[in-house]
Amino acid sequence: MATLLGGYGLTESRHGGNIYDNKIELDFSVNINPEKMPDNLKRAMEQSINYADTYPDLHCKKLRKKIAEYHGIDNECIVCGNGASELLMAIAHGEKPDRILLMTPCFYGYEYVADAISAKSIFYELKRKNGFAVGEDFLECIDRKIDMVILTNPNNPTGLCIDKVLLEKIVDRCKKYNITVLLDECFIELSTHFENSMINKTEIFDNLIVLRAFTKSFAIPGVRLGYIVCSNKNKIKSIKRQLPEWNVSVMAQNVGIAALEERQYLKKSRELIFEEKKYLIKELESLGFEVINSDANYLMFYCKTDLYNKLLTRGILIRNCDNYKGLEKGFLRIAVKTHRENQKLINAINEID
Repeated sequence: MATLLGGYGLTESRHGGNIYDNKIELDFSVNINPEKMPDNLKRAMEQSINYADTYPDLHCKKLRKKIAEYHGIDNECIVCGNGASELLMAIAHGEKPDRILLMTPCFYGYEYVADAISAKSIFYELKRKNGFAVGEDFLECIDRKIDMVILTNPNNPTGLCIDKVLLEKIVDRCKKYNITVLLDECFIELSTHFENSMINKTEIFDNLIVLRAFTKSFAIPGVRLGYIVCSNKNKIKSIKRQLPEWNVSVMAQNVGIAALEERQYLKKSRELIFEEKKYLIKELESLGFEVINSDANYLMFYCKTDLYNKLLTRGILIRNCDNYKGLEKGFLRIAVKTHRENQKLINAINEID
């Protein structure tokens, strides 16, 4: 049976990647591609300098055309933004839901946008005893009282993908009740189930908005580039109204176009992640830590040692997950990185008393 939690207000805001307040040698707190940025993207950045004196394309026409070709969809279904965070806020203001159904634990940014529009967040609790997997009982939570459902596939911080059949059932049930589904697929390109994207289902489900970002897949968090896919023209129109003009820079548009040529890079990245994840799981479990099964390019685990602060003194930053709703102190998350970097992490943990 589903457990629902409700309420307004936020937990403490804390993200990974805070390398500015500490002297960090290795950052395992952000879940970006362990492969370095492709040279093709670097060239696109360099060439963009020549266009610094021009305004960016207001409608991102070339980029949207490339995205449409990449996914085999209509470019009119695509809206580009200055990263996924900007698009999340635009969707919230465009849809104006009063009650949003979320999973817990999940990405803090969803609560942030709910709070910004004074919406009430209703939480479906992912249970530790079930490996933090979404169950069929999630369907019981969907009724006329809900205005929007936000799902992450794979989930952050757990790394688990939602069963494909169950996911379609959820979106279909939401359509029956005229509920918008926002599906965050920002990590799916680097996951085990990368082929289970719902982008090709947006034409069937006009209540579905799929969110993507280039940040994680191509290791470019500093560029800020994301996009949504939705076949509902009214939703697309209302979301566009919430975005500022010229919100996607010349450089971001050019880098996005270049990135979509890098299918082989993503394939190579997934292979690396698959092998290195096995190594990390084996090593962490040998240390007596409880490692949560993950389909993504990151791992969540539990240990009783104050690993976060002890690693920080060694110049290694990991993600402390105790500010996620539904997680107790002791849960941590690490990105899967290169073998050399992963070995350094394990060696550092072994040195801790």
